[in-house]
Amino acid sequence: MNVRLTVASLGAIMLAFGFVAILRPLLVLGMLGFVVVDASHTAFCLGETRATYGGIFAAMGVVTLWAALDPYRYRDRTMAVGLLWLGACAARLFGASVDGSPGPLGWVSAGFEGTVGLLLTAASWLAAPKEPVQTAPTQA
Repeated sequence: MNVRLTVASLGAIMLAFGFVAILRPLLVLGMLGFVVVDASHTAFCLGETRATYGGIFAAMGVVTLWAALDPYRYRDRTMAVGLLWLGACAARLFGASVDGSPGPLGWVSAGFEGTVGLLLTAASWLAAPKEPVQTAPTQA
């Protein structure tokens, strides 16, 4: 696994998801199957979509892309973002257990979230320093 490439690719995907949600919230709402029930709440729904699916995803993407610059040095950030994705996956699976099957899109989403989370947490463990770590000589 090329840690830097994996982390950078996932960061770019998150950033792209975020920008789409910020710029095209109605598209995201439609893809998710959400509808605005009360027209007086349209601005709130669009703002919520921009914040949750846009701002949070874009911020996770920036943090992940930053971590890709030096995966070893920033492995704690990679781990944190990976755990966020695993948390989303766990919550979705919990929902499926109490609410019933989320349908094909829900299962694909759970698979995506779990995969991204596992890849990022694995990358945080597999990241190696740019230069070998020097250890102090031992005295006998």
